[in-house]
Amino acid sequence: PHPTLPRKRWRGIPVCAGMMLLAGCNGIGDGSTLQTLQIVPANTATQTVPYEAGGTYKLFQCLRDELLLVGVFTNGTSANFNSRAVWTTSNPNVVQVSNRNIPITVVSNGAFITIPTLPYVEGTLVPAASAQVGETATITAAFAGLTASINVVIGDSVLKIVPAPYSETDSNPFNFPGPASLGPGTFQRFTVVGNFDGRIQQGADITAARTNGSSLALNPFLWKFSTGVYRPRDDDAATVFDDRSVVPLTDPVVASIDGAGTVRALVADGNAYPIQAQLSLCSGSDPAPLDVQVLPFAVTNPLTLEYEPGFHNPASFAPPVPFDAGDVVIGSNQILQVYGHLDDGIGGDIRQHLGNQARYNFEPRDAGCDANKLNCLSSGIFSIITGSDVLNTLTATTGRLEDGFDLVCLTDPSNLGNPTECDKETDPDEDAIALEACFPLCIPRLGTLAADVSASPNVAFTASEFGITAVQYIFNFGDGTPTLTQVSPSALHTYTGTGQVTATVRIVEASGAVSLNAGAVQINLDAPATNVLPTAALTASPSTGTAPVAVTLNAAASTAGETTDSVKIYEFQPDVGVVISQNSSALTWVYQSQPAAGFPQVLVRDSFGALSATAATATITITPATSPIAFLRSAPLPLKARQATPCALEIVPPASIIEPAFSFPGQAYDAVASFIDTKSDDTQDCALDPRVGTQLVTRFVNWAARPSDTSEEFSEFVTLRTSRSDFQRAGQAVYLKSPAVDTTVSVTATAATGTLLEGVTAPAPSALTITPCGANCPP
Repeated sequence: PHPTLPRKRWRGIPVCAGMMLLAGCNGIGDGSTLQTLQIVPANTATQTVPYEAGGTYKLFQCLRDELLLVGVFTNGTSANFNSRAVWTTSNPNVVQVSNRNIPITVVSNGAFITIPTLPYVEGTLVPAASAQVGETATITAAFAGLTASINVVIGDSVLKIVPAPYSETDSNPFNFPGPASLGPGTFQRFTVVGNFDGRIQQGADITAARTNGSSLALNPFLWKFSTGVYRPRDDDAATVFDDRSVVPLTDPVVASIDGAGTVRALVADGNAYPIQAQLSLCSGSDPAPLDVQVLPFAVTNPLTLEYEPGFHNPASFAPPVPFDAGDVVIGSNQILQVYGHLDDGIGGDIRQHLGNQARYNFEPRDAGCDANKLNCLSSGIFSIITGSDVLNTLTATTGRLEDGFDLVCLTDPSNLGNPTECDKETDPDEDAIALEACFPLCIPRLGTLAADVSASPNVAFTASEFGITAVQYIFNFGDGTPTLTQVSPSALHTYTGTGQVTATVRIVEASGAVSLNAGAVQINLDAPATNVLPTAALTASPSTGTAPVAVTLNAAASTAGETTDSVKIYEFQPDVGVVISQNSSALTWVYQSQPAAGFPQVLVRDSFGALSATAATATITITPATSPIAFLRSAPLPLKARQATPCALEIVPPASIIEPAFSFPGQAYDAVASFIDTKSDDTQDCALDPRVGTQLVTRFVNWAARPSDTSEEFSEFVTLRTSRSDFQRAGQAVYLKSPAVDTTVSVTATAATGTLLEGVTAPAPSALTITPCGANCPP
């Protein structure tokens, strides 16, 4: 069910099973007779007083709304008669009603326009621009000699522009003080929230059309910068910018705001940029402009990747048994939140939600891995699943991470597209990994290695690094001798014997992360061989982009001169003066500007160390960024997938909560599960085995609010969200109406089918006491 709609029938209106008042759920020609007509609201998101037959419906200033005409037949079934009836209004100077004769309003090229060929559906209410609070009109629909009417009164809209998602999701967005703050180079989406007699609704419930089958908004907002650096589009000297409503006074253009309310590319010049969201019907209820400013990122800890609050909740069960900090039960999921921390100049910490802007990287930890295969990830690797997309661990920039992800173990690391369960046998590696967030993208940790063989068999090695702050260098000389770990980038090694070897170096930084690649050189311990030189080949993807761009250079098509030989070393030169010698055929390089002519290029060496005679090149085109770019990287977040079996569930908080009706956001509830170890032979027993930890599983249960703990009905006063929104989350109370007296409901959670909790006994209900909303409610 929709989180804001009551799960009950309109009083006196039978409806089709499983559907509510939808056209075609019954017809006239089935042998029954149309008996009565009744008008009801199509949407109740703005109402604090439920509509009762014969009552008055509140239509808020400057906002269109919709009605439904329900025809009830003699057999008790019903159908939607909106398109069959003729609609009239008693006072068009207060409220108009559509008979498909009021053209729809949209935003185009930074202005409101109407489309005569696309009218609003029958029953759409349009308040007059001059309508005053408290004025009334009667809306009537007539069909086949039957009529129905509804009284409409104009209410006062209170609207506010706020960031979305709001970084503090448990706070009322109406309390947002402003100004809104952005980090340099970031973007921010804004929305309009409404307060309707004390009931707060977010943007989608204000703007969306619900019955006309169109994706066009019922109440479109015209977003634009209002004054200052930008001027409105209706200035005669202005020109349209970005097909939207903003006209810059600067050259080059440095900012934009689009039709969805997203501000991009503001510059950190200390100025405030006021933005507006205008309504098409009238200006009296337009939300006040909101100042948007750019603040620098904090010098220390500018970007954080954080676990969901309360993710491990050891206090919920007695005795408390916490998992290790990074443990995530396979089959569950986790919400990670990425915040940019901005410096307001007075010691404050301004948090900006960057979850949909940051990039993510599995931080490599295994210094002994083979770069040609796993790029330094452990034997059982993780992927982040977002919908159907697996974020590929084999690249430096693994894709975008939304708020939620599932952590899965892959038994076959080469088959990232088909995650499977981890082996239940004990894994000494424990499949630990670290995840990091980066903005605007992740710069790969890379190493390179050079060798001076002039004094062979005494060879001098020199390592260098890119995108990593080295604390250790791990040399593998390729001849079977132990690896050498040291803080110096220089090493001397004496070879004995003959043959060819590949020497490599891994670079380690303080966090424990290692270079994504292995810097490598080929050492020929024999007399120089006479052979055909290898041939280099190179491709680049993507080949174009605006800086910064992560370009993957691929030399896999390079070939050795003889069929019995192979390419061993790839000497990439992404730009002039940069050489990265490695044993992997692919390199990801972040370009911040156009490389010099003839670059990137690659030379390759065969097993004898022979170098290709000609470098292979690729052509790329990098458009420079409009402003300097600071690359940010969060501290790594440890994650470890573990097998565990859920045994019990609890609702948190378990004690009774008292809250007024229409509190926003409503009380938030969580489900917490306790777990035992999953055994390799599946003989685990919840009655006998000890608990090993607890974890939030809020998104794996079906939430409900019921009149009592034994009731099968749903509460008429409150429901609980089952999914996340800009300002609410799963398990959060959403109020439908105010009780006349204090009323207690039972909050229940049952395991969702098809999840790891299936079969777990439902927890004891929690209690929520709803008090009348008081002064916020209308009389």
